[in-house]
Amino acid sequence: TEHFLEKIPKLLLALPFVPTTLNVDPGFKPDGWSAYGLLKHADYEFDLRTAPLYQVPVTAGFVQGASKVHTKLEALKPGQLVYPGWPVLLLSSDADDVLDADEIELVRSSLSANVTATRFAANAHDVFTSDSAENNDAALGVFGAWLNASGL
Repeated sequence: TEHFLEKIPKLLLALPFVPTTLNVDPGFKPDGWSAYGLLKHADYEFDLRTAPLYQVPVTAGFVQGASKVHTKLEALKPGQLVYPGWPVLLLSSDADDVLDADEIELVRSSLSANVTATRFAANAHDVFTSDSAENNDAALGVFGAWLNASGL
C-alpha cells in the first residue's frame, strides 16, 4: 500500500485534458498529445481511432480498481490463489517507472498455479511500446509463445 500511495502525486499530475477532435497538423502539437503516443506512432502504424495520439485520462474508477486488486492480494491467505486454474502471463521490467518489478515478483505465487513470468531489463511500463523495436519484439515474442503454449 505504501508503494501505491507514493504514486498518487504522479497519477494526479498525469490527469490530462483529452480533446474530442483531432486535427493532425505537423506543425501543431496540442497540450493533450503525449510524447508516448507520438513515439508509438513513429515506430508502428496504428488506426488513430483505436490508438490515439493524446493521453488517456486516469479516472477515479481506474484508481479504485487498482486499489481493490492491491487489497485482494494483501488479504490472501497462504496458498490461496487469485486466479486458480487460469493460465497467467506476468510481464515486468526493471525499467518500469510505474510498477516495481521486485514487488511484482513477490505476488507471482499468489496469482495462479500456472504462471509464466518474464522480466525484461529495459522495456517500458507498457512492455509492448518501449523505445526500442528490439524490446517490443522481445515482449511480443514472449506473448505469442505463451499464447501458443497455453492453447489460447
